[in-house]
Amino acid sequence: MSGIARIQTSGDVQRKYLATAVDISDTATEDFLVIGYRITDSAIEFNPETETGTDINGRNFGSVDGFEPTQTFEPHRLTSGELGAIGEKLIHCFRYREFQKLSQFKCLIIYGMLGPEGGPYPADKYNACTITPQNIGGDRWTNLPFQVIFGGDVTHGTVSSLINKTVFTPTVPGG
Repeated sequence: MSGIARIQTSGDVQRKYLATAVDISDTATEDFLVIGYRITDSAIEFNPETETGTDINGRNFGSVDGFEPTQTFEPHRLTSGELGAIGEKLIHCFRYREFQKLSQFKCLIIYGMLGPEGGPYPADKYNACTITPQNIGGDRWTNLPFQVIFGGDVTHGTVSSLINKTVFTPTVPGG
């Protein structure tokens, strides 16, 4: 199976090796923040577009024609400083009714388990993601859970880190 990336970690893959990052910049210069502060469980749902059936001769068939990956971050605790940037952006969009901005995020899916310990780690950048806040509130702390729908063109590359800030480097075609 040449060309298939192998899992580089030893034993079972720890959850920290699958990450999502969001471009939190307000400029053309990307500034990716890995999401995960105080989140204890999250999974990327593939949502495959499938077709199954039985043809007129009685043969079963099936196909997969794409995916629309989504991920929900709940709870997502609001915090100050650098780690609070995604919450600040979502609150701003809601307060000022800038709903179109909710569909203009660049996001990364980071496959840390496919890279060497210490990086760089393989990642895919989606250039037109929609991030929707689900609600705001909580008991003792304020939570702002949100959902990411990964969309747009995909660029393969690598990132430098699995936590906090990370830098995306596109893969050079044929390299």
